[in-house]
Amino acid sequence: MKAKQISALCCLVLVCAASVSAQTQASDDTLMTFDRWYVLELSGEHAGYAHSTERRKGDRIITQNDIKISVRRGDQAITIEIEMWFVETLEGRPVEASSTVKPGALAIIQHAKFNEDGIELTTGQGPAARTTTVPPIDQRYLPPAAAARLVERQIADDAQEISVGLIDVSMGVTVFDVSMKVIGPENVEVFGKVVPAVVWEATASNLPGITMREYVDARGRQVKTSVQFMPGMDLTMIEADEQLAKARVDPPRVMAQTLIVPDRPIESPRTTRSAIYRVSIKGGGNTPAPPITLPRTGYQRVVWDDQSTAAVVLDLDQPVNVIDDLPTQADLESSNMIDHESDAVRKLMDRALPLSDVEMSDAQKASQLRAFVHRYIDEKDLSVGLATAGQVASTAQGDCTEHAVLLTALLRAHDIPARTVTGLLYVDEFLGQQGVFGYHMWTQAWLTGGEGGWPAGPGVVTGGRWVDLDAVLPSEDFDAAHIALSVSSMADDQMVNDMIAMLPTFGRLDVKVIQAE
Repeated sequence: MKAKQISALCCLVLVCAASVSAQTQASDDTLMTFDRWYVLELSGEHAGYAHSTERRKGDRIITQNDIKISVRRGDQAITIEIEMWFVETLEGRPVEASSTVKPGALAIIQHAKFNEDGIELTTGQGPAARTTTVPPIDQRYLPPAAAARLVERQIADDAQEISVGLIDVSMGVTVFDVSMKVIGPENVEVFGKVVPAVVWEATASNLPGITMREYVDARGRQVKTSVQFMPGMDLTMIEADEQLAKARVDPPRVMAQTLIVPDRPIESPRTTRSAIYRVSIKGGGNTPAPPITLPRTGYQRVVWDDQSTAAVVLDLDQPVNVIDDLPTQADLESSNMIDHESDAVRKLMDRALPLSDVEMSDAQKASQLRAFVHRYIDEKDLSVGLATAGQVASTAQGDCTEHAVLLTALLRAHDIPARTVTGLLYVDEFLGQQGVFGYHMWTQAWLTGGEGGWPAGPGVVTGGRWVDLDAVLPSEDFDAAHIALSVSSMADDQMVNDMIAMLPTFGRLDVKVIQAE
Protein backbone atom coordinates (compact mmCIF):
# COMPACT_ATOMS: atom_id res chain seq x y z
CA MET A 1 0.00 0.00 0.00
CA LYS A 2 1.53 3.30 -1.08
CA ALA A 3 1.03 6.46 0.95
CA LYS A 4 -0.70 8.07 -2.01
CA GLN A 5 -3.66 5.68 -1.88
CA ILE A 6 -4.12 6.26 1.84
CA SER A 7 -3.97 10.04 1.41
CA ALA A 8 -6.52 9.88 -1.40
CA LEU A 9 -8.93 7.93 0.81
CA CYS A 10 -8.42 10.39 3.69
CA CYS A 11 -9.28 13.29 1.37
CA LEU A 12 -12.48 11.58 0.31
CA VAL A 13 -13.55 10.71 3.87
CA LEU A 14 -13.09 14.34 4.97
CA VAL A 15 -14.96 15.73 1.98
CA CYS A 16 -17.87 13.28 2.31
CA ALA A 17 -18.04 13.60 6.10
CA ALA A 18 -18.47 17.36 5.73
CA SER A 19 -21.84 16.76 4.08
CA VAL A 20 -23.13 14.95 7.19
CA SER A 21 -21.57 17.18 9.83
CA ALA A 22 -23.98 19.99 8.96
CA GLN A 23 -26.60 18.53 11.23
CA THR A 24 -24.58 19.73 14.21
CA GLN A 25 -25.17 23.36 13.25
CA ALA A 26 -28.14 25.59 13.93
CA SER A 27 -29.70 27.31 10.93
CA ASP A 28 -28.86 30.75 12.32
CA ASP A 29 -25.78 31.98 10.45
CA THR A 30 -24.33 33.43 13.66
CA LEU A 31 -24.01 29.87 15.04
CA MET A 32 -22.32 28.23 12.08
CA THR A 33 -18.79 28.27 13.53
CA PHE A 34 -17.52 24.98 14.88
CA ASP A 35 -14.18 23.45 15.88
CA ARG A 36 -13.87 19.67 16.17
CA TRP A 37 -11.11 17.13 16.60
CA TYR A 38 -11.22 13.47 15.60
CA VAL A 39 -9.03 10.46 16.31
CA LEU A 40 -8.13 8.50 13.18
CA GLU A 41 -7.80 4.75 13.52
CA LEU A 42 -6.64 2.16 11.03
CA SER A 43 -8.07 -1.26 11.88
CA GLY A 44 -8.58 -0.15 15.49
CA GLU A 45 -5.09 1.31 15.95
CA HIS A 46 -4.59 5.04 16.60
CA ALA A 47 -2.90 6.36 13.48
CA GLY A 48 -3.43 10.14 13.61
CA TYR A 49 -6.02 12.90 13.81
CA ALA A 50 -8.37 15.10 11.85
CA HIS A 51 -9.31 18.69 12.70
CA SER A 52 -12.35 20.35 11.14
CA THR A 53 -13.36 24.00 11.51
CA GLU A 54 -15.91 26.31 9.95
CA ARG A 55 -16.02 30.07 10.48
CA ARG A 56 -17.83 33.07 9.06
CA LYS A 57 -15.89 36.17 8.04
CA GLY A 58 -18.01 38.99 6.67
CA ASP A 59 -20.07 37.52 3.84
CA ARG A 60 -17.75 34.54 3.50
CA ILE A 61 -17.79 31.06 5.06
CA ILE A 62 -14.41 29.37 5.41
CA THR A 63 -14.31 25.61 5.93
CA GLN A 64 -10.99 23.94 6.78
CA ASN A 65 -10.00 20.30 7.26
CA ASP A 66 -6.56 19.17 8.42
CA ILE A 67 -5.43 15.59 8.75
CA LYS A 68 -2.27 13.85 9.89
CA ILE A 69 -1.87 10.08 9.72
CA SER A 70 1.14 7.81 10.13
CA VAL A 71 1.50 4.29 8.78
CA ARG A 72 4.28 1.74 8.66
CA ARG A 73 5.43 0.09 5.43
CA GLY A 74 7.70 -2.75 6.40
CA ASP A 75 9.95 -1.27 9.07
CA GLN A 76 9.61 2.29 7.74
CA ALA A 77 7.15 4.84 9.16
CA ILE A 78 5.59 7.42 6.83
CA THR A 79 3.51 10.44 7.87
CA ILE A 80 0.84 11.83 5.54
CA GLU A 81 -0.45 15.37 6.04
CA ILE A 82 -3.44 16.96 4.32
CA GLU A 83 -4.76 20.52 4.51
CA MET A 84 -7.89 21.60 2.66
CA TRP A 85 -9.79 24.88 2.88
CA PHE A 86 -12.75 26.28 0.99
CA VAL A 87 -14.14 29.82 0.82
CA GLU A 88 -17.74 30.37 -0.30
CA THR A 89 -20.36 33.07 -0.07
CA LEU A 90 -23.29 32.95 2.34
CA GLU A 91 -25.45 32.03 -0.66
CA GLY A 92 -23.27 28.99 -1.44
CA ARG A 93 -21.26 30.33 -4.38
CA PRO A 94 -17.69 28.94 -4.47
CA VAL A 95 -15.00 31.63 -4.30
CA GLU A 96 -11.63 30.01 -3.65
CA ALA A 97 -10.26 26.66 -2.48
CA SER A 98 -6.93 25.01 -1.80
CA SER A 99 -5.61 21.52 -1.14
CA THR A 100 -2.15 20.51 0.06
CA VAL A 101 -1.41 16.79 0.32
CA LYS A 102 1.95 15.71 1.72
CA PRO A 103 2.43 11.94 1.34
CA GLY A 104 5.99 12.08 2.67
CA ALA A 105 8.42 14.70 1.42
CA LEU A 106 6.30 15.78 -1.54
CA ALA A 107 3.66 18.54 -1.30
CA ILE A 108 0.92 18.19 -3.92
CA ILE A 109 -0.69 21.63 -4.05
CA GLN A 110 -3.85 22.60 -5.89
CA HIS A 111 -5.38 26.08 -5.67
CA ALA A 112 -8.61 27.09 -7.39
CA LYS A 113 -10.27 30.47 -7.95
CA PHE A 114 -13.89 30.26 -9.13
CA ASN A 115 -14.61 32.94 -11.71
CA GLU A 116 -17.72 33.48 -13.84
CA ASP A 117 -15.92 32.42 -17.03
CA GLY A 118 -14.11 29.42 -15.56
CA ILE A 119 -11.94 28.08 -12.76
CA GLU A 120 -8.35 29.29 -12.49
CA LEU A 121 -6.47 26.19 -11.31
CA THR A 122 -2.88 26.55 -10.08
CA THR A 123 -0.79 23.46 -9.37
CA GLY A 124 2.47 23.66 -7.43
CA GLN A 125 4.03 26.71 -5.89
CA GLY A 126 6.73 29.29 -6.57
CA PRO A 127 8.49 29.35 -9.97
CA ALA A 128 7.34 25.79 -10.72
CA ALA A 129 3.63 26.65 -10.37
CA ARG A 130 1.45 26.13 -13.45
CA THR A 131 -1.91 27.82 -14.00
CA THR A 132 -4.67 26.69 -16.33
CA THR A 133 -8.31 27.64 -16.77
CA VAL A 134 -10.99 24.95 -16.77
CA PRO A 135 -14.71 25.37 -17.59
CA PRO A 136 -17.16 26.41 -14.85
CA ILE A 137 -18.72 23.57 -12.86
CA ASP A 138 -22.36 22.55 -12.83
CA GLN A 139 -24.20 24.63 -10.22
CA ARG A 140 -25.87 21.55 -8.73
CA TYR A 141 -22.52 20.72 -7.13
CA LEU A 142 -22.05 22.61 -3.89
CA PRO A 143 -19.12 23.79 -1.75
CA PRO A 144 -18.87 22.26 1.75
CA ALA A 145 -20.94 24.67 3.88
CA ALA A 146 -23.74 24.89 1.30
CA ALA A 147 -23.81 21.11 0.97
CA ALA A 148 -23.91 20.83 4.77
CA ARG A 149 -26.92 23.17 5.01
CA LEU A 150 -28.72 21.16 2.32
CA VAL A 151 -28.18 17.92 4.27
CA GLU A 152 -29.28 19.64 7.49
CA ARG A 153 -32.56 20.76 5.94
CA GLN A 154 -33.32 17.34 4.54
CA ILE A 155 -32.59 15.62 7.86
CA ALA A 156 -34.88 18.10 9.59
CA ASP A 157 -37.59 17.03 7.11
CA ASP A 158 -37.03 13.37 8.18
CA ALA A 159 -35.52 12.39 4.83
CA GLN A 160 -34.46 8.76 4.75
CA GLU A 161 -32.31 9.15 1.64
CA ILE A 162 -30.21 12.17 0.66
CA SER A 163 -28.08 12.93 -2.39
CA VAL A 164 -25.70 15.87 -2.66
CA GLY A 165 -23.09 16.94 -5.18
CA LEU A 166 -19.68 17.94 -3.83
CA ILE A 167 -16.54 19.65 -5.08
CA ASP A 168 -13.01 18.57 -4.20
CA VAL A 169 -9.97 20.49 -5.45
CA SER A 170 -7.52 17.84 -4.24
CA MET A 171 -8.64 15.89 -7.31
CA GLY A 172 -8.20 18.70 -9.81
CA VAL A 173 -11.62 20.31 -9.22
CA THR A 174 -13.45 17.00 -9.32
CA VAL A 175 -17.20 16.92 -8.83
CA PHE A 176 -19.00 13.83 -7.57
CA ASP A 177 -22.23 12.73 -5.91
CA VAL A 178 -22.60 11.41 -2.38
CA SER A 179 -25.70 9.34 -1.64
CA MET A 180 -26.81 8.72 1.96
CA LYS A 181 -29.54 6.60 3.46
CA VAL A 182 -30.71 5.84 6.98
CA ILE A 183 -29.91 2.32 8.19
CA GLY A 184 -31.45 2.66 11.62
CA PRO A 185 -30.64 3.11 15.33
CA GLU A 186 -27.52 1.48 16.75
CA ASN A 187 -25.48 1.83 19.92
CA VAL A 188 -21.91 2.80 19.08
CA GLU A 189 -18.91 2.67 21.40
CA VAL A 190 -16.84 5.85 21.54
CA PHE A 191 -13.74 5.48 23.73
CA GLY A 192 -15.39 3.15 26.21
CA LYS A 193 -18.71 5.00 26.30
CA VAL A 194 -21.81 3.56 24.60
CA VAL A 195 -23.70 6.25 22.66
CA PRO A 196 -27.17 5.74 21.09
CA ALA A 197 -26.89 6.79 17.46
CA VAL A 198 -28.59 6.76 14.09
CA VAL A 199 -26.55 5.09 11.35
CA TRP A 200 -26.32 6.51 7.85
CA GLU A 201 -24.63 4.77 4.93
CA ALA A 202 -22.88 6.96 2.38
CA THR A 203 -21.43 6.12 -1.03
CA ALA A 204 -19.53 8.32 -3.47
CA SER A 205 -20.01 8.11 -7.23
CA ASN A 206 -16.25 8.24 -7.86
CA LEU A 207 -15.54 5.34 -5.49
CA PRO A 208 -17.70 2.34 -6.50
CA GLY A 209 -17.76 -0.58 -4.12
CA ILE A 210 -16.81 1.39 -0.98
CA THR A 211 -19.40 2.37 1.64
CA MET A 212 -18.98 4.78 4.56
CA ARG A 213 -20.99 4.53 7.79
CA GLU A 214 -21.85 7.71 9.69
CA TYR A 215 -22.97 7.50 13.36
CA VAL A 216 -25.00 10.51 14.54
CA ASP A 217 -26.08 10.97 18.17
CA ALA A 218 -29.36 12.39 19.53
CA ARG A 219 -28.02 15.96 19.35
CA GLY A 220 -27.25 15.52 15.68
CA ARG A 221 -23.50 15.34 16.25
CA GLN A 222 -21.48 13.12 13.98
CA VAL A 223 -19.57 11.03 16.53
CA LYS A 224 -18.01 8.42 14.28
CA THR A 225 -17.30 7.73 10.60
CA SER A 226 -16.02 4.38 9.38
CA VAL A 227 -15.08 3.11 5.93
CA GLN A 228 -13.72 -0.30 5.01
CA PHE A 229 -11.49 0.22 2.02
CA MET A 230 -10.24 -3.36 2.02
CA PRO A 231 -11.22 -6.53 3.91
CA GLY A 232 -9.65 -6.47 7.34
CA MET A 233 -8.75 -2.78 7.21
CA ASP A 234 -11.05 0.07 8.29
CA LEU A 235 -10.35 3.78 8.45
CA THR A 236 -12.35 5.24 11.35
CA MET A 237 -12.80 8.87 12.42
CA ILE A 238 -14.04 9.30 16.03
CA GLU A 239 -14.89 12.63 17.68
CA ALA A 240 -12.48 13.45 20.55
CA ASP A 241 -10.77 16.36 22.26
CA GLU A 242 -7.56 17.87 20.91
CA GLN A 243 -5.29 16.20 23.46
CA LEU A 244 -6.58 12.72 22.72
CA ALA A 245 -6.63 13.28 18.97
CA LYS A 246 -3.00 14.46 18.91
CA ALA A 247 -1.68 11.81 21.29
CA ARG A 248 1.50 10.02 20.26
CA VAL A 249 0.88 7.11 17.87
CA ASP A 250 2.67 3.88 17.04
CA PRO A 251 2.10 3.75 13.25
CA PRO A 252 0.12 0.64 12.28
CA ARG A 253 1.41 -1.69 9.57
CA VAL A 254 -0.66 -1.58 6.39
CA MET A 255 1.34 -3.09 3.57
CA ALA A 256 1.17 -6.82 4.27
CA GLN A 257 -2.65 -6.84 3.99
CA THR A 258 -2.44 -5.77 0.35
CA LEU A 259 -0.37 -8.77 -0.75
CA ILE A 260 -2.18 -11.32 -2.94
CA VAL A 261 -1.45 -15.04 -2.67
CA PRO A 262 -2.25 -16.79 -5.99
CA ASP A 263 -3.58 -20.33 -6.19
CA ARG A 264 -0.14 -21.69 -7.11
CA PRO A 265 3.43 -20.36 -7.29
CA ILE A 266 5.18 -19.16 -10.44
CA GLU A 267 8.47 -20.88 -11.12
CA SER A 268 11.29 -18.50 -12.18
CA PRO A 269 9.08 -15.38 -12.41
CA ARG A 270 11.87 -13.11 -13.68
CA THR A 271 12.31 -15.28 -16.79
CA THR A 272 8.61 -15.84 -17.50
CA ARG A 273 7.81 -14.74 -21.05
CA SER A 274 4.16 -15.73 -21.35
CA ALA A 275 1.39 -16.21 -18.82
CA ILE A 276 -2.37 -16.38 -18.43
CA TYR A 277 -4.03 -15.22 -15.21
CA ARG A 278 -7.64 -15.23 -14.05
CA VAL A 279 -8.16 -11.92 -12.22
CA SER A 280 -11.35 -11.21 -10.30
CA ILE A 281 -12.54 -8.72 -7.71
CA LYS A 282 -14.63 -9.75 -4.72
CA GLY A 283 -17.50 -7.97 -3.04
CA GLY A 284 -17.74 -7.50 0.70
CA GLY A 285 -20.56 -8.78 2.90
CA ASN A 286 -23.81 -7.83 1.18
CA THR A 287 -22.01 -5.55 -1.27
CA PRO A 288 -21.72 -7.01 -4.78
CA ALA A 289 -18.35 -7.13 -6.48
CA PRO A 290 -17.54 -3.74 -8.05
CA PRO A 291 -16.53 -3.61 -11.71
CA ILE A 292 -12.83 -3.98 -12.41
CA THR A 293 -11.07 -2.15 -15.24
CA LEU A 294 -7.90 -3.66 -16.70
CA PRO A 295 -5.95 -2.00 -19.51
CA ARG A 296 -5.14 -3.63 -22.84
CA THR A 297 -1.63 -2.30 -23.27
CA GLY A 298 2.05 -3.12 -23.73
CA TYR A 299 2.19 -6.91 -23.79
CA GLN A 300 -1.14 -7.41 -21.99
CA ARG A 301 -4.44 -8.53 -23.49
CA VAL A 302 -7.69 -8.87 -21.55
CA VAL A 303 -10.60 -11.24 -22.20
CA TRP A 304 -13.66 -10.50 -20.03
CA ASP A 305 -15.92 -13.11 -18.43
CA ASP A 306 -18.07 -10.45 -16.73
CA GLN A 307 -17.58 -7.00 -15.22
CA SER A 308 -15.62 -8.38 -12.25
CA THR A 309 -13.66 -11.29 -13.81
CA ALA A 310 -11.21 -11.43 -16.73
CA ALA A 311 -8.45 -13.52 -18.22
CA VAL A 312 -5.22 -11.54 -18.50
CA VAL A 313 -2.91 -12.81 -21.24
CA LEU A 314 0.72 -11.69 -21.44
CA ASP A 315 3.07 -12.64 -24.26
CA LEU A 316 6.36 -10.79 -24.55
CA ASP A 317 6.76 -12.02 -28.13
CA GLN A 318 3.40 -10.61 -29.22
CA PRO A 319 3.06 -6.90 -28.38
CA VAL A 320 -0.44 -5.46 -28.34
CA ASN A 321 -1.79 -3.59 -31.35
CA VAL A 322 -2.40 -0.18 -29.78
CA ILE A 323 -5.51 0.69 -31.84
CA ASP A 324 -6.68 3.78 -29.88
CA ASP A 325 -4.19 3.62 -26.98
CA LEU A 326 -1.96 6.29 -28.49
CA PRO A 327 0.30 8.72 -26.62
CA THR A 328 -1.14 12.12 -25.76
CA GLN A 329 0.43 15.49 -25.07
CA ALA A 330 0.18 14.70 -21.36
CA ASP A 331 2.70 11.86 -21.90
CA LEU A 332 5.31 14.47 -22.88
CA GLU A 333 4.45 17.40 -20.62
CA SER A 334 5.96 18.30 -17.26
CA SER A 335 3.71 17.89 -14.20
CA ASN A 336 4.02 18.16 -10.45
CA MET A 337 5.18 14.53 -10.24
CA ILE A 338 6.96 14.17 -13.59
CA ASP A 339 8.89 17.44 -13.35
CA HIS A 340 11.41 16.67 -16.09
CA GLU A 341 12.09 20.38 -16.63
CA SER A 342 13.41 20.73 -13.07
CA ASP A 343 17.10 21.50 -12.58
CA ALA A 344 17.70 18.21 -10.74
CA VAL A 345 16.38 16.08 -13.61
CA ARG A 346 18.17 18.19 -16.21
CA LYS A 347 21.47 17.68 -14.41
CA LEU A 348 20.97 13.93 -14.64
CA MET A 349 20.30 13.89 -18.37
CA ASP A 350 23.91 13.89 -19.53
CA ARG A 351 24.90 11.32 -16.91
CA ALA A 352 22.04 9.08 -17.95
CA LEU A 353 22.50 9.50 -21.69
CA PRO A 354 25.74 11.21 -22.81
CA LEU A 355 25.59 13.46 -25.83
CA SER A 356 27.68 10.93 -27.73
CA ASP A 357 24.67 8.58 -27.62
CA VAL A 358 22.09 10.96 -29.10
CA GLU A 359 22.09 9.07 -32.43
CA MET A 360 20.73 5.93 -30.81
CA SER A 361 17.18 4.80 -31.55
CA ASP A 362 14.45 5.54 -29.03
CA ALA A 363 14.44 1.85 -28.07
CA GLN A 364 18.17 1.95 -27.30
CA LYS A 365 17.79 5.20 -25.35
CA ALA A 366 14.95 3.75 -23.29
CA SER A 367 16.98 0.65 -22.47
CA GLN A 368 19.96 2.71 -21.37
CA LEU A 369 17.81 5.08 -19.29
CA ARG A 370 16.12 2.14 -17.53
CA ALA A 371 19.49 0.64 -16.61
CA PHE A 372 20.73 4.04 -15.41
CA VAL A 373 17.76 4.59 -13.09
CA HIS A 374 18.21 1.11 -11.63
CA ARG A 375 21.85 1.89 -10.80
CA TYR A 376 21.29 5.50 -9.77
CA ILE A 377 18.69 4.87 -7.04
CA ASP A 378 21.15 3.14 -4.77
CA GLU A 379 19.05 3.37 -1.58
CA LYS A 380 16.11 1.13 -2.42
CA ASP A 381 13.72 1.19 0.54
CA LEU A 382 10.16 1.95 1.60
CA SER A 383 10.90 5.10 3.59
CA VAL A 384 9.76 7.50 0.85
CA GLY A 385 6.00 8.06 0.79
CA LEU A 386 5.84 9.70 -2.62
CA ALA A 387 8.43 11.89 -4.32
CA THR A 388 8.63 13.86 -7.54
CA ALA A 389 11.15 12.95 -10.19
CA GLY A 390 13.19 16.01 -9.22
CA GLN A 391 13.29 14.94 -5.59
CA VAL A 392 14.36 11.42 -6.56
CA ALA A 393 17.05 12.88 -8.79
CA SER A 394 18.37 14.77 -5.76
CA THR A 395 18.15 11.96 -3.18
CA ALA A 396 18.70 8.77 -5.24
CA GLN A 397 16.31 7.08 -2.83
CA GLY A 398 12.97 5.29 -3.00
CA ASP A 399 10.98 2.25 -4.01
CA CYS A 400 9.08 1.29 -7.16
CA THR A 401 7.17 4.58 -7.43
CA GLU A 402 10.34 6.63 -7.33
CA HIS A 403 12.02 4.41 -9.96
CA ALA A 404 8.96 4.77 -12.21
CA VAL A 405 8.59 8.55 -11.97
CA LEU A 406 12.32 9.22 -12.49
CA LEU A 407 12.50 6.95 -15.53
CA THR A 408 9.32 8.52 -16.93
CA ALA A 409 10.80 12.00 -16.46
CA LEU A 410 14.11 11.11 -18.12
CA LEU A 411 12.27 9.60 -21.09
CA ARG A 412 10.15 12.73 -21.52
CA ALA A 413 13.27 14.90 -21.15
CA HIS A 414 14.57 13.07 -24.23
CA ASP A 415 11.28 13.67 -26.10
CA ILE A 416 10.07 10.08 -25.68
CA PRO A 417 6.39 9.86 -24.59
CA ALA A 418 6.17 7.98 -21.30
CA ARG A 419 3.69 7.16 -18.53
CA THR A 420 3.47 5.09 -15.37
CA VAL A 421 1.75 1.74 -14.85
CA THR A 422 0.29 0.62 -11.53
CA GLY A 423 -0.22 -3.10 -11.19
CA LEU A 424 0.90 -6.32 -9.56
CA LEU A 425 4.34 -7.94 -9.50
CA TYR A 426 4.91 -11.54 -8.48
CA VAL A 427 7.86 -12.10 -6.14
CA ASP A 428 9.16 -15.23 -4.45
CA GLU A 429 9.26 -13.54 -1.02
CA PHE A 430 8.21 -10.20 0.48
CA LEU A 431 7.56 -9.08 4.07
CA GLY A 432 7.93 -12.66 5.26
CA GLN A 433 5.36 -14.09 2.84
CA GLN A 434 6.26 -16.58 0.11
CA GLY A 435 5.06 -16.45 -3.48
CA VAL A 436 2.88 -13.32 -3.56
CA PHE A 437 1.72 -10.56 -5.88
CA GLY A 438 2.36 -7.09 -4.48
CA TYR A 439 1.24 -3.69 -5.73
CA HIS A 440 3.95 -2.25 -7.93
CA MET A 441 4.68 0.61 -10.33
CA TRP A 442 6.75 0.67 -13.51
CA THR A 443 7.07 2.71 -16.71
CA GLN A 444 5.83 2.50 -20.27
CA ALA A 445 7.61 4.28 -23.13
CA TRP A 446 6.18 4.90 -26.58
CA LEU A 447 8.88 3.59 -28.90
CA THR A 448 9.14 3.39 -32.66
CA GLY A 449 10.89 0.65 -34.62
CA GLY A 450 13.80 1.03 -36.97
CA GLU A 451 17.50 0.40 -36.65
CA GLY A 452 18.33 -0.73 -33.14
CA GLY A 453 14.66 -1.27 -32.37
CA TRP A 454 12.63 -4.39 -33.03
CA PRO A 455 11.93 -6.11 -36.37
CA ALA A 456 8.58 -5.76 -38.04
CA GLY A 457 6.24 -8.65 -37.30
CA PRO A 458 2.83 -9.71 -36.01
CA GLY A 459 1.35 -7.30 -33.51
CA VAL A 460 3.78 -4.44 -34.26
CA VAL A 461 1.99 -1.26 -35.27
CA THR A 462 3.64 1.07 -37.73
CA GLY A 463 4.57 4.24 -35.89
CA GLY A 464 5.19 2.82 -32.45
CA ARG A 465 3.94 0.85 -29.47
CA TRP A 466 4.01 0.95 -25.68
CA VAL A 467 6.99 -0.91 -24.22
CA ASP A 468 7.08 -1.84 -20.50
CA LEU A 469 10.23 -0.94 -18.57
CA ASP A 470 10.80 -1.87 -14.91
CA ALA A 471 13.71 0.06 -13.42
CA VAL A 472 13.41 -1.70 -10.04
CA LEU A 473 14.55 -5.05 -11.44
CA PRO A 474 18.19 -5.62 -12.40
CA SER A 475 17.35 -7.47 -15.61
CA GLU A 476 16.89 -5.48 -18.79
CA ASP A 477 14.14 -7.84 -19.91
CA PHE A 478 10.59 -7.25 -18.76
CA ASP A 479 8.78 -10.37 -17.57
CA ALA A 480 5.25 -11.75 -17.75
CA ALA A 481 4.90 -11.89 -13.94
CA HIS A 482 3.55 -8.31 -14.11
CA ILE A 483 -0.19 -7.56 -14.32
CA ALA A 484 -1.14 -3.98 -15.28
CA LEU A 485 -4.14 -2.53 -13.42
CA SER A 486 -4.03 1.07 -14.67
CA VAL A 487 -1.90 3.52 -16.64
CA SER A 488 -1.41 7.20 -15.87
CA SER A 489 0.29 10.20 -17.41
CA MET A 490 0.64 11.58 -13.84
CA ALA A 491 -0.90 14.84 -15.04
CA ASP A 492 -1.78 17.22 -12.24
CA ASP A 493 -5.54 16.94 -12.82
CA GLN A 494 -5.42 13.15 -13.16
CA MET A 495 -3.10 11.77 -10.50
CA VAL A 496 -5.36 11.82 -7.43
CA ASN A 497 -8.27 10.48 -9.49
CA ASP A 498 -6.04 7.57 -10.53
CA MET A 499 -5.27 6.94 -6.84
CA ILE A 500 -8.95 6.93 -5.93
CA ALA A 501 -9.78 4.56 -8.79
CA MET A 502 -7.34 1.97 -7.40
CA LEU A 503 -8.81 1.89 -3.88
CA PRO A 504 -11.60 -0.65 -4.53
CA THR A 505 -9.02 -3.23 -5.64
CA PHE A 506 -7.09 -3.35 -2.34
CA GLY A 507 -7.69 -6.59 -0.51
CA ARG A 508 -10.38 -7.62 -2.99
CA LEU A 509 -8.38 -9.00 -5.92
CA ASP A 510 -8.00 -12.71 -6.51
CA VAL A 511 -5.41 -14.05 -8.96
CA LYS A 512 -5.27 -17.58 -10.33
CA VAL A 513 -2.27 -18.71 -12.38
CA ILE A 514 -3.67 -20.56 -15.40
CA GLN A 515 -0.36 -20.80 -17.22
CA ALA A 516 3.16 -19.37 -16.82
CA GLU A 517 6.08 -20.27 -19.07
